[in-house]
Amino acid sequence: MSGDKRRAARAAWVRDTEAASLQRNSALEQAAAQRWAALELPSQRMALVREIVATRAPELTLAYRNVVAVVAGYKSRQGASGAEELHPEPCVIFITKRKWKPGEAGDPEQRLPTQLLTYGPAQPGQTPARCLYAVPTDVQLAARHAGARASASAAVRVADPTPAFCLPGTLTCGVRLQGAAPAESAYALSAMHVLSPVASQVDAIGGAGFSALLPPGAVQGTSSTWGGHLDGLAGQGFDAQLAALKDRAWFNAAFAPYRLSTRLPYVPAADQFDDLAATHTLNILVQTGQPNAPAGPRGEVLAQFSKYVGLEWRIFYELRVGGVARPLGIAQPELLLLAVHPSCPAPVSGDSGSAVVCENDDGSFTLVGMYIASGPEGAERDAYVLPAWQLFDPANWRHLPAGTVALNPTFALP
Repeated sequence: MSGDKRRAARAAWVRDTEAASLQRNSALEQAAAQRWAALELPSQRMALVREIVATRAPELTLAYRNVVAVVAGYKSRQGASGAEELHPEPCVIFITKRKWKPGEAGDPEQRLPTQLLTYGPAQPGQTPARCLYAVPTDVQLAARHAGARASASAAVRVADPTPAFCLPGTLTCGVRLQGAAPAESAYALSAMHVLSPVASQVDAIGGAGFSALLPPGAVQGTSSTWGGHLDGLAGQGFDAQLAALKDRAWFNAAFAPYRLSTRLPYVPAADQFDDLAATHTLNILVQTGQPNAPAGPRGEVLAQFSKYVGLEWRIFYELRVGGVARPLGIAQPELLLLAVHPSCPAPVSGDSGSAVVCENDDGSFTLVGMYIASGPEGAERDAYVLPAWQLFDPANWRHLPAGTVALNPTFALP
């Protein structure tokens, strides 16, 4: 065989092998889809979704030119009114530059799969120990998410030498620090960008007094040095900080309408949230007195879980560079993205720090996380939340009092 014929034979073998590799085993996928449908708990399904995102997001983003991110979340559909409707069906979400129109011609190899295969634990009575599951996918546009910004009652304003940087915010809850000395064991909690507005340093500095917006008056507390970080240069952060309270009676009165569950005061893990989110509406406890809110009483801000986002997803914070505020993108290890219900008012600037809760059958609340940011213009009903299991994990905090082994939320401080 001549050299030309050998090269042609090799090229043909490569083409045939590639084509065979791209073929999907429909019988295998059908059995895997049936196993997926048989899963009973949302947390079981979301665990498989998160595993695919954790292990394959970079390669899937690289494989499909239209994809900018791969995240875990719920399916989205356009309702009869044209508005987005979320369905509590866990799936792998392809965030794309554009959507293909029905019937649109395009490279078939670039068409996104409707399901992805992954191995997971077998269910009781199944063999072998690990089985193949077909995890559904969804396609959602990137444009609606681009440019999210960090944005009584427990509504407060933090003092700053620069008047333009005296910005409103909201306290989340109280925190008891287990293991810390008694004098350093009780604080208020909020977002770092609330207690350190337009931060000039990566770590929390502390020492800034804050007063209540309603009724306006004396200083109610002071920001502390115990906090996370906002690193504009590295593009990463953990948006949380503690504050020392001067007037605990004021704080307790502000949170008097709310009662945390004694059984489950906060959601300690993502899998527990997955089961809760499938059956509960979430409530962002926005406070009265915010200067950016419409006049009159504020209605409930109810929301539904939409998706998990992480280090691939930057939120823009106003940070102080040379005495001037500059918007810098910062990503955090894990955030919840919620969709505010169309019939509810959207959060406003100053609501950052608001507690996000779900109500239990006995009227108590379980803390889901802390609201920190809203979506860009046109997507103001997107609400970004630092989840409770991240918020109360001491390992995520840059600085805490010596001996601290746990952070426990409370709505009442003695």
